[in-house]
Amino acid sequence: SRYAEQLIAVANGPTRARGLQLVAGMPLVNDPAPPCHALYEALSRQLPDGTPPQTVAGVVLQAMANGIRTPGQVRGVVMEGDTVHVQGEHPGSRLSLDLHAPMPTLQESSAQLSLQAQELQTKVQGQEPLMRLG
Repeated sequence: SRYAEQLIAVANGPTRARGLQLVAGMPLVNDPAPPCHALYEALSRQLPDGTPPQTVAGVVLQAMANGIRTPGQVRGVVMEGDTVHVQGEHPGSRLSLDLHAPMPTLQESSAQLSLQAQELQTKVQGQEPLMRLG
């Protein structure tokens, strides 16, 4: 169908190519450089041995999307069959994720995590102090 052809054209188009170039220059979440590497390491230690880096990165991505951004905010990780449950320090900051569900590639997760970290840093830097002294 024409719609399918258009989707394929978009998927293989210049936006995807630019995205892949951008991702190629970013450090992966399992490298020590990214700001969220500490969360990656903390969650990796609590997941079953042999969990692929791509899967750990997917769990980190979901954790950050649910308000869990540092290892200190992780209150518990529980495995129930193939599902991991991560509880954060604040009510509502939790996630459940099937470890065998399709995950973004390690590069895609790393790029998304890098962008989330940049957005969070921009928000924090852009906030005005509540009270100025002096």
